[in-house]
Amino acid sequence: MTKYLDIPDSTAGQYATTPSAAANQISGDLEYQFRGSFPDWTPATIMLPFGKWLSSWRVRIQTSGVLTATNQNGGQISTDSTVATGLTNDQVNWIKITQDVDNGAGGNDIEFHLGGTDAVPSYTQLGTTVTTGSTITRLTSGAVQIGRTAADVFPGKYYELEVYDGIGGTLKVHFNAEDFNVGDSDGATAVAVTGETWTLHGAGVEIKDDAGGSRLLLLGVP
Repeated sequence: MTKYLDIPDSTAGQYATTPSAAANQISGDLEYQFRGSFPDWTPATIMLPFGKWLSSWRVRIQTSGVLTATNQNGGQISTDSTVATGLTNDQVNWIKITQDVDNGAGGNDIEFHLGGTDAVPSYTQLGTTVTTGSTITRLTSGAVQIGRTAADVFPGKYYELEVYDGIGGTLKVHFNAEDFNVGDSDGATAVAVTGETWTLHGAGVEIKDDAGGSRLLLLGVP
């Protein structure tokens, strides 16, 4: 069985979080991998299912199904994938986004990938690499949150989020629903393999399980 965090609806206050800490304050190259599913991968309104709020980085799912990587540096720098995910409603999948903040030519490179439905991802690049003509500087404050922005909540099944310092670098943050007990809900906590404590919030959230495999995590190996 594979555990996941169930956020059943958009009622305010439902999410998981870990506080800002030195380990998750990454200003340089960044990679994050996420496994989850949503009722609609082409949502009626833009979704922001995970990120480091309010002023560092986050991911958007546009109404078209395009993925957007956003960085905050006092302003906002947003980069869209060149094609939509093509995922179907409620389909579980892995997403990986890599950010080379300085490509050596005065710009930055961002890549988007899909990893398939299995517990162990096998990534294929989504569209083409997006290069823009400026380097990225990123603020580092704010908690890492799953399932909501400052105000909005995004229903779905949230299995894992991994955040790496550097592309293919060191794993610094790891939300894994497997660290909780089935039935855990509002106020429950779990300590990740990377050392940070995650807390569940909201009366409707619950750790559930479904049929499937579990991922063997090799610390620091994406």
